[in-house]
Amino acid sequence: MRKIKNRILVLLALFFFGCDDIIHSSINKSMLHNPIKRDSISEVIIDNAILNAGGYLNWELKKTISYNKSIQIYDTLGILVRSVDQNHKFMLKPHLKGKIKWKQGHDLHEIIFRRGEAFMVKNGNILQDENSKNIAWNSFFGSHYVIGMPFKLKDPGALLEYKGIDTLKNKSIVHTIKVTYQKNAGSEGSMHTWYYYFNIKSLELQATFLDHGNGYNYTDYIHFDNIEGVKFNMQRKSYISNKDKTPLFLKTVYTYSQIKYNLPFKEDFFEIDILQNE
Repeated sequence: MRKIKNRILVLLALFFFGCDDIIHSSINKSMLHNPIKRDSISEVIIDNAILNAGGYLNWELKKTISYNKSIQIYDTLGILVRSVDQNHKFMLKPHLKGKIKWKQGHDLHEIIFRRGEAFMVKNGNILQDENSKNIAWNSFFGSHYVIGMPFKLKDPGALLEYKGIDTLKNKSIVHTIKVTYQKNAGSEGSMHTWYYYFNIKSLELQATFLDHGNGYNYTDYIHFDNIEGVKFNMQRKSYISNKDKTPLFLKTVYTYSQIKYNLPFKEDFFEIDILQNE
């Protein structure tokens, strides 16, 4: 116990006295009138995890990102039932936009987000049904959320609660931080409960557990590469879990490649397919 307390004190010292990278996050003005109680230990751990991942200021310099994402989906017996290769392009700043493209059989699928709206496009035609709209919204923001870790844990409305030291199934010793969101924070505020696990020595993100309201997922972050000064997670494995955070079976493997930051996009890049249908 004394060793654990000492580690936390060291983290506090690193943050308050040795941190040259000042954290600047955009503030949602509507939340300034509803201040939330901050968990100082969680804040210190996340701030130092961000330093380990390249630093918040370095992340803020990334205006766009382009990458390929391979998705393998398995059944309860471990048999591969579907494989998809996608290309993702996001404008991160000054205004969030994005395009996700993939082929399925002979069909070209796209998810496009711009000006606060998400669309599912199939072979150049916008799908107008409610299910397609929901899939487009959730897929876009799910992808955006994951690639921004751990930086997005500084977003306004994130409620942090330090849950102590734990040992993962791979025997790694980790800090555990529970993350929930205020209502109206992000696309699904107050709907999801996350647990983030950071290596106790390096503070690298090692795993997450998600209670999404209709079930549970446990995800292992397999390895990271340094891409232009930012640690990017190159592969993770997601398991269907029970409420006790025990993985039951492998569901999905996500593998990333060809990550590039700050590529220029034409002004109408996120408009072309949509305008053909309007």
